[in-house]
Amino acid sequence: MKWTRTTCLVLGSTALIALSSSFAQVGDRTSVAPPPVVKVSVPLTSPGFERPPVPPVPPIQQAVYTYRVDGRDTDEVFYDVIETQDGGMAAVGYTVGSGSDVLLVKLTRYGRIVRAVALEGFGHEEGRAVVEVGSDLFVTGWTDSFGGGGESLLLAKFSANLDHQWMRILTDDDGDRDFRGYDLILDSDGAVVITGFERGAGGRYDLLMAKFETDGDPIGNRTYHRTLVPTQSHAGYALVEACGGDYVVVGERWGAAIGEDILVARFESDLSVDFGWWIDDNDQPGRAHSIVHTQDCGFALTGVTNNDLFVSRRDSTLDPVWQRTLAGTGTEGRDIIEYTNPYGDNELVVAGEYSTGSDTDVLLARWDDESGQHLSTDSYGDDEQTEAAHGLIEHRGMLQAQGFWGGDALGLTADAEAVTCEPDHGGPGAVTWNPSEGPQPLIGSPLVGVSLLYWGAPWADLEFTGSVICGPTLEHVVKPDGSGDFATIQDAIDDPLVWSGDEIVLTDGTFLGPGNKDLDFNGKAITVRSQSGDPESCIIDCEGSGRAFSFYSGEGAGSTVQNIGIVNGYAASGGAIYCSGSSPTITGCIIRACEASNNGGGIACRNSEATVISCVIESNAARIGGGFFAGDSDPHVIDSVIRGNVATSGGGLYVADSSVTLERSVISGNLAHASIAFLASEPTSEDVGGGGGIYSTGSGVDLLSCTVSGNLALHFGGGVFGPCGPENTIIWGNGAETGVGDEWYWYQGTNPGDCCNDLGPGLDGFAGFSVACQLGSNIEADPMFCAPEPSTSAPTTLGDYSVCAGSPVATYPTCGLIGALDVACQCGGTPWGDDRHPHGKGN
Repeated sequence: MKWTRTTCLVLGSTALIALSSSFAQVGDRTSVAPPPVVKVSVPLTSPGFERPPVPPVPPIQQAVYTYRVDGRDTDEVFYDVIETQDGGMAAVGYTVGSGSDVLLVKLTRYGRIVRAVALEGFGHEEGRAVVEVGSDLFVTGWTDSFGGGGESLLLAKFSANLDHQWMRILTDDDGDRDFRGYDLILDSDGAVVITGFERGAGGRYDLLMAKFETDGDPIGNRTYHRTLVPTQSHAGYALVEACGGDYVVVGERWGAAIGEDILVARFESDLSVDFGWWIDDNDQPGRAHSIVHTQDCGFALTGVTNNDLFVSRRDSTLDPVWQRTLAGTGTEGRDIIEYTNPYGDNELVVAGEYSTGSDTDVLLARWDDESGQHLSTDSYGDDEQTEAAHGLIEHRGMLQAQGFWGGDALGLTADAEAVTCEPDHGGPGAVTWNPSEGPQPLIGSPLVGVSLLYWGAPWADLEFTGSVICGPTLEHVVKPDGSGDFATIQDAIDDPLVWSGDEIVLTDGTFLGPGNKDLDFNGKAITVRSQSGDPESCIIDCEGSGRAFSFYSGEGAGSTVQNIGIVNGYAASGGAIYCSGSSPTITGCIIRACEASNNGGGIACRNSEATVISCVIESNAARIGGGFFAGDSDPHVIDSVIRGNVATSGGGLYVADSSVTLERSVISGNLAHASIAFLASEPTSEDVGGGGGIYSTGSGVDLLSCTVSGNLALHFGGGVFGPCGPENTIIWGNGAETGVGDEWYWYQGTNPGDCCNDLGPGLDGFAGFSVACQLGSNIEADPMFCAPEPSTSAPTTLGDYSVCAGSPVATYPTCGLIGALDVACQCGGTPWGDDRHPHGKGN
């Protein structure tokens, strides 16, 4: 037996040459992992489980979310998980294809996968445990790709971002002995200590202890322990450092005459034997998988005895305090931690597996640390897959268990409260990657990127699939000075760790410059919102060049912009926001002083079903559609105000071959005029100066409980030009300078229906009225606004289009309230005259 260091080179695609050097370096292979899927907690109901009275301590085993590493046609398993000093986590196990490879995964503090790498030889490798040394990660396990021909213990070092540094192996030149590492720790002296076993040619197993420096150099003698009982086999599966600096190892011993027993051994710091003993459960099979050092310098261990999970609490001398079993048709404890609950009481939490005989599920169980009282037991899984947990930590107040789910490596986070998620929470869908093409980014994947160094022939194309069904919604803060979680808004959107359902939160202030405008969601169903909720305080200033947001990638309603002010945008189409083949949600925003050289000074939509809620679109300008443009689109505008915008046609909105719905919205103070000074181009056939409020051609506009007032057009339709379907809507107090259709002009002889509308007398081109809606009667009466602005003041953002208490639109029989706004003042002024100009505000 000896420690071997080799350097390996890949020549072509199949040749492998080992050269003598100072260390062994094995190439890494990046395994792509899909984002989380959720499973629900299913309480165990087996009658064999002990169910003592449960004290009033809230359970902690409610499933929050799970994630799976799915290699498609390969199987993956996690064996260990740790919390890293950057607040994230790292998990290790293996992935199985034609052979098996060490699988190492780096996760964020919320359990999201940053990167996954596979350490591959030409045979079989497994990773069993991981520990952090400084900011690096050390992994132990075994390999049969290197050494004397049998299995060799490996110790591999990775950087914090999983770049492979080196590998050391413990091997036998003759191949007569195998060596495996099962657990490792970083002790108080800064040494790396490993336990496992050696398997000799005669088939006997000897407990293994090995110790080395953090550069991989061995410290002193490697101990292959035969002195416990020379005629028996022993294996170490887990170890901890005792308060005095000794090492305590748990595992199993077995032999033909003794069966299988739980093993506990204690070693001095130089790896000499202190003592060894075992738990002999009346010749029933047993083994210990995990041990934890408790806060009182005692110990707790878990494993299995007679097919039942056991938990044993020991004092600092390893004398028993209490021992419990959890009976069932098949339960086994794989890892144990000491957990302090919200009441300040210590508990022991065990992760493992529960089997009914036909199905195996992840198991989480709790005991009171002091009394040994069983507190709760939960399982997680489904009837069609086999699940188990091998590793467990407490992380950010939650339990993080690692193991496998079917053929995939599993990470499961449990907390005191369950999280309800929508069924479709986003995700990358399917990604195909040909490793022979080298590194490439995976759009929509949680991975930062991929890299490859392989042994032997190149892999075939690998396809990885996965979707996020449930996961925690995370907030990523961006500040105007760049000091937040990301330097710019676009940096946050682009980051692969910002997933569908997350929120990019903008603090108050003004966002300027590249990365804070011309923002592209790249198809993500995320929210960009202000932290304060005040769009007057959180502003994206486009500085007269570019727009704030562009939606090009099929975004749906889950892509949201919320409570943000957008000013000084300029583009050919959509001065503030442009939607093409996408249907985002814009809510609570102010869009002001933006301009488009063609259409949609504020917002432009092409082939879109965008939703605009509770927004103010004001003082914008364009050739057509000063505030809003819709082409071949079906947008929905709700509870919004479109006012003070200017264009040659459609001062407020221009609708072309679209079906736009406006609901409970105010269209006021907009201007359509063919000679608007800011336009440098010559007027076209569309520049007719029509539709001060709305210009519609094609399918038209549905106005549901809206108010259209105070708008001005040069020629036709001061309020509305073109087809329009109003219900419970006020169209009153608009003007056309030529006197054609002050309120509404439509030249094809259709009519607005009889739908509880208050329509001013300036209606031109209609054949008459009919009772199409059968909701009541249209009226022609002064709506008695609280503070209207005359149409000749357009463009203006002034005016209060609420109505006074005695208004006919507030009291009209069978119709209820007509218009967008409720009663907000007392009546008292003189009603409008024929010029529809106010003579004073009611009070």
